Amino acid sequence: MDEVGLKPADLTDPNNMGKFQSIYEENLDIASSHLDAAAEYIEMLPYSQFRLRAACMLPVLIGQRTLTLLRKSNVLDQSNRVKVLRPEIKRLRNQTLRALIIPGGCQRLLRKNRDI
Repeated sequence: MDEVGLKPADLTDPNNMGKFQSIYEENLDIASSHLDAAAEYIEMLPYSQFRLRAACMLPVLIGQRTLTLLRKSNVLDQSNRVKVLRPEIKRLRNQTLRALIIPGGCQRLLRKNRDI
């Protein structure tokens, strides 16, 4: 944070988001690359292990959606909560179950959800 002239106390002011943005985006990109690695792992799992695929997919889908929401919001504004809502979690769960029975469905869902 020294490179952009911020101190930890400055992160309580939402007006500092412009300065903080470069560091923030860099960390979001790192998190996104970790989720991409998880998606690659899921693609390597045998199709017969559908329960394991589902158990691995849902957290990745939620993580991808969370990163998308984080990229669009000012996280320094304490009044703005960033979270994936329960109806969306249910939608992701249902999409995961459908993707498991369609050949290539898991890959498509992970790719589509990443780009939302």
